[in-house]
Amino acid sequence: MKKVLIIGAGDQPKIVIDALQCSEKADIIGMIDVLGKKENIGKKILECPVLDVIDNLEKYLDNECIIAVGDPDKRSEIAGKINSVKFMTVIHPRAYVSKTAKIGEGSMISVFSAINPNTIVGKHCIINTAATIDHDCRIGDFTNISPGVSIAGNVTVGERTLIGVGAKVKDEVSIGSDCVIGAGSVVVDNIPDNSIAMGIPAKITGNKK
Repeated sequence: MKKVLIIGAGDQPKIVIDALQCSEKADIIGMIDVLGKKENIGKKILECPVLDVIDNLEKYLDNECIIAVGDPDKRSEIAGKINSVKFMTVIHPRAYVSKTAKIGEGSMISVFSAINPNTIVGKHCIINTAATIDHDCRIGDFTNISPGVSIAGNVTVGERTLIGVGAKVKDEVSIGSDCVIGAGSVVVDNIPDNSIAMGIPAKITGNKK
């Protein structure tokens, strides 16, 4: 059985721990607090202990890892600092992933989510509870697809983008990198890089950077 280290000790690890426990294919050795809070060492989330803080991560990198941090930018930053590590891809046993879909290393596919044919999900993505991604989509590295999001076919989403809870994306739309799509929004037109967009239909309301 694989031994897995979870990098993160907030809310996101609960989803990862549950998926791993349901699959019964990995032994979780514990978590690393990415905020450096030494007072959290020894605390448990779903019976999994916080082992250490991020400054001491190198001691544990002989295990497979998954970065369980909700913020796309922070997840990207952490991954960029870790060398020579095997990242685990976690797929909840009650998620659907087409045989022709491809999931990048370090990504998390949550319960009741669906990844349909010929879709590519990049590295270190979070596809959250009951999110659906239809055929021939391209989801960039470190992107978050929140619970209940519906993405139609032939959609492209760039890197480090967050699509909020319950948002819907029309077919053949392109959403750039480093974007934030507000919860409940309906995206019917292309969204350029670094945009904050929300509403029905979604309109650009600001810039992320």
